[in-house]
Amino acid sequence: ASLVTAITDPSFQGLRFTAHDIRRFEASPGVQAIVAHLVRKVNQEANPQEEQTLLIAERDSGVTSGPYHLVYAERVHGLEEQSMMPEVIAGVRIAGRPTLIVARDSEAGVAYAMLERIGPKRWRLRWTSGMTRCA
Repeated sequence: ASLVTAITDPSFQGLRFTAHDIRRFEASPGVQAIVAHLVRKVNQEANPQEEQTLLIAERDSGVTSGPYHLVYAERVHGLEEQSMMPEVIAGVRIAGRPTLIVARDSEAGVAYAMLERIGPKRWRLRWTSGMTRCA
């Protein structure tokens, strides 16, 4: 998580990450991968800040031990009550490509996204829905 180059607020630098959710899956035959949702918080009574990081990491094909390599990351931060929390709700194959379905929940509603593997160690945001609310 510390290798993510996405911009962060200086107040989060040096703080520990808390793993909210980590899932292991097979990104491609023989390729192990993890998707993780990590959180960092600045606990100030008048101004509680929160940073949400979603990352995907893979191991080289056929390797079953050793380090994972960061292949995708996104990070958002802001006020704790206004932060958008990512939750991986499914892993599917669409047209043969591994795809993760992510719900992004916030006080404004829920938006859905599809993260697609487009090649070895290459993922991209394929689609994002508009924000929706339950009535």
